Amino acid sequence: MREACRDEFSVRIANRDAKGRRTAREILPLGLSYSPKTLMLVGWCVLREAHRTFEVPRIEALERGGRSFRPRRVQLLRDYVTLRTAEWKRQEEEARLRS
Repeated sequence: MREACRDEFSVRIANRDAKGRRTAREILPLGLSYSPKTLMLVGWCVLREAHRTFEVPRIEALERGGRSFRPRRVQLLRDYVTLRTAEWKRQEEEARLRS
């Protein structure tokens, strides 16, 4: 995973979602991140055409794909940070309004 992130190449993964269903995806891996519970793969899902996170322990198979996403990585990361920041601010505002 780290190699794919560094080399800016897609990966194909087989994983189990939160409900235990097996899924297959091609991902443009942007990086690894720790959540409070587990290690996460942050990436752009080619199928969904959206940012997604995947719990690494649920990934059952991983192979290098054939897509290079250089030089898109920087913009994809910026977009992800913008989305997450907006989500955190929204959650903070909702929490403030509830209290």
